Amino acid sequence: MANPHAGRGRAAEIVREVVTGLRRAGAAAEGVLTTSAGQATELSADAVMNGVVPVAVGGDGLLRAVAAGAARKAGTIGIVPAGRGNDFARMVGMTNNVKASIEVLLTARSRPVDLIAVTDARGQTDVAIGNVYLGFDSLSNVLANKTRFRLGRFGYKFAALQAAMTMCPISFHLQLDGVPNEFTGSGVAIANSGFYGAGVRLAPMADVHDGLLDVVLFESTTRRGIIAAMIAMTRGRHFERSDVRHQLARSIRVQAQPAMLSYSDGDPMCPTPFAATVLPGAIGLLRP
Repeated sequence: MANPHAGRGRAAEIVREVVTGLRRAGAAAEGVLTTSAGQATELSADAVMNGVVPVAVGGDGLLRAVAAGAARKAGTIGIVPAGRGNDFARMVGMTNNVKASIEVLLTARSRPVDLIAVTDARGQTDVAIGNVYLGFDSLSNVLANKTRFRLGRFGYKFAALQAAMTMCPISFHLQLDGVPNEFTGSGVAIANSGFYGAGVRLAPMADVHDGLLDVVLFESTTRRGIIAAMIAMTRGRHFERSDVRHQLARSIRVQAQPAMLSYSDGDPMCPTPFAATVLPGAIGLLRP
């Protein structure tokens, strides 16, 4: 299934190419264009119930929706990267080469991968596949989504600079596996995948198979410190800074002052407070 708006509208063309390639190889395949993330989740759940592997032809947002549907029955999914970021696909060794993706769908074995369950203050639970973040990162996403200019992966970097220049310090009140952790800083990122922001190495040590979440704490409070941490992260050197910390946890409770909206995989998730919990091996993935 494809998000018709992904990849500047090219995803619809790619899904036809994928269906044609699979059928030529003797596999049964059908292309569907989705109208919303909710529809993608339901189509994915129905496919798994009927013994069919749903394939996300799009970016991280569509992939998250497809994974959420498959997770209801621990089903297997496939990926054909066709979005702006494609960070989870990058994490598992997938490229934007359509022919290579078709080959993976035809020949790869299913491997279990972790997801993140995110539960808001009302008890509503959603699923994330790559990362959940708030503060500097979520504000960057808001700005990137508002821009009228399609800058691809550079759009995230431009929005991040805007966020660094305008945001105020945030008070975070966390519990990591029940242990309190409080600080004032610029952001928190809960990582299942190591990449975000169209290829930035947020958590180089992350592993989508380890049953753990990598929590990155950004304690910068000044404009200069936030920008310096951002530049260091683009170079993979942010953990050399004293104002960036890394922890591992299976569950995280997050409160922030002021309260704010978290983002996941490029899309809005839920406002604080919320809880994030790893779902080990929640779905299967056809991957290299």
